[in-house]
Amino acid sequence: MIKANDLRVGNKVYYNTGESIEVHLIDSVDIKLAEQYNLLFNANHSPIPLTEEWLIKMGFSLYSSEGRYLITPNNEIELLITLESDNENTYCYIDIYQHIDKEDDEGAEIVFLTKENYYLHQLQNLYYALTNEELTII
Repeated sequence: MIKANDLRVGNKVYYNTGESIEVHLIDSVDIKLAEQYNLLFNANHSPIPLTEEWLIKMGFSLYSSEGRYLITPNNEIELLITLESDNENTYCYIDIYQHIDKEDDEGAEIVFLTKENYYLHQLQNLYYALTNEELTII
């Protein structure tokens, strides 16, 4: 389910036709629909689960054969995503490395985020919060 405060302009979601669409406008009608009529909103919109295909489309590169993907948006931050699946869920582990001293790779802070069923729009929002740039989808 998508919550009203999860979406922002530029996020991608599935529409009821099954195709991915980009959110171009969020107005008071959308917010009211998402907040007060959440079931109706989610009947027409659904979050896009993170998959290898989507990570590659966003510029992540395969980091290891264990399903780990890396993107380095700038010299200060690296995002390393590990996807693991069982029969019911996909688990997404996100390691965020922030290099304190650009010349010393040992001086890095690491933040770990682990979430079951992490979605594309959530990664887009996290990326924007960390870099102040949009995550480009090719």
